[in-house]
Amino acid sequence: MLKGVSPIISTVLLILIAISIAAFVGPWSLNLATTTSNASATNAMNQIDCQNTFYDFSSDYGNYEGVNITASGGLIIEFRTKLENTGTRNVYGFSFQLSNSTDIFNCAVTSATQKSSSDPLRPGEECIIEALLSGECANMGEGSITKVKVLNGVCSKNSPSLDI
Repeated sequence: MLKGVSPIISTVLLILIAISIAAFVGPWSLNLATTTSNASATNAMNQIDCQNTFYDFSSDYGNYEGVNITASGGLIIEFRTKLENTGTRNVYGFSFQLSNSTDIFNCAVTSATQKSSSDPLRPGEECIIEALLSGECANMGEGSITKVKVLNGVCSKNSPSLDI
């Protein structure tokens, strides 16, 4: 004759199995919830930053309505622009994107004119930034540039561009 497991032992076994599963699943689900929550908070902060980040070329500057290009022998030797912060957020970490008819060139800003988080372009202020003409940026001809875009380290979505 077969006898079954007593109800007390089966209840204890079920409770032990449930506790074992909870011991493995609990930390994983807590980590997942924390990671998701932190990612959502970071995304929300980035969206708020972008809503308040606006700057534009100062049209009263340069020989291209906001950009000043100096060339020698057909090659650019100096590339500057004057920016005005029209938003409510400090802006810094600028870089240039120069385009011609076929390519886009990313050009750094010289350290002497770069804005940082400790010395940003504040709301209502203007500053002049200059491209570091090295690498592929050094070989661009003055007449070949068709578009200038100034990126920043706060929010790249709101980056002004200028057709030349």
